[in-house]
Amino acid sequence: MGRRMGERTVVLGNRPGVVSWASIVGRKEQEGPYGGRFDQVLDDELNGETSFESAERKMLETAVTLCARKAQREMGEVQMLLSGDLLNQIISAGYAARNLQIPFYGLYGACSTMSESLSLGGMLADGGYADRLIAATCSHFCTAERQYRAPLELGNQRTPTAQWTVTGAGAVMLASGAAALGSRDAIADKVVRLHVLANSDSEADQALKLKVRDRVLERAAELLEESENRDQAEKCLTEALPELEALAAEEIDANGYDYPVTARLE
Repeated sequence: MGRRMGERTVVLGNRPGVVSWASIVGRKEQEGPYGGRFDQVLDDELNGETSFESAERKMLETAVTLCARKAQREMGEVQMLLSGDLLNQIISAGYAARNLQIPFYGLYGACSTMSESLSLGGMLADGGYADRLIAATCSHFCTAERQYRAPLELGNQRTPTAQWTVTGAGAVMLASGAAALGSRDAIADKVVRLHVLANSDSEADQALKLKVRDRVLERAAELLEESENRDQAEKCLTEALPELEALAAEEIDANGYDYPVTARLE
């Protein structure tokens, strides 16, 4: 069972875990540094609907449905939906839950709704109240403008420093006990993990580590495009270790350091 540790920490004794996740964003979000990591990108801001609010609701529905599908679960197997949005009465999440027919716990934490739903979901799963549940949230630039600033239909000019609310929806399936362990074991059989160790814990070395990681990941992704399973991926990476090691050394040298580099597959 879970227990409190200190004033603000809860230890989850049954180790609930993440089973699957899904994300959908707009065109502007695709242009950011994580553009290639989202599952879907909207073709238009209305998302095939007649209003921005309906577009946001549909975006959340799609993210939740895709999350369940990636976990190889039917929607009827999802026991709870913990979700919210930025609008009055959290209407986007509320109507999405109604259409999805999942028991719904509405949350409003503004920008913290995703982390709030994950922490509450983790405690519910740890306590045995749900074997599998989905934590999710959504927002839409156009609905947020109508809610908090001015409807876009008015044509108001935006200042250069104006905030730009994300158009996006994310969903994460959490599971408890054996369900979480089984999912982690299944993922472990399919995934090759990359670990980059810095020369030290200094701020400069940690920043350098991230640059090396990004450089190696970029090339590794290209090499693994044709790999269909873990065995093929491991074979490909084993053959490419000298190249990846050279890339890491090159990045370190380009940043003015002279650290030794060793790459290995474990």
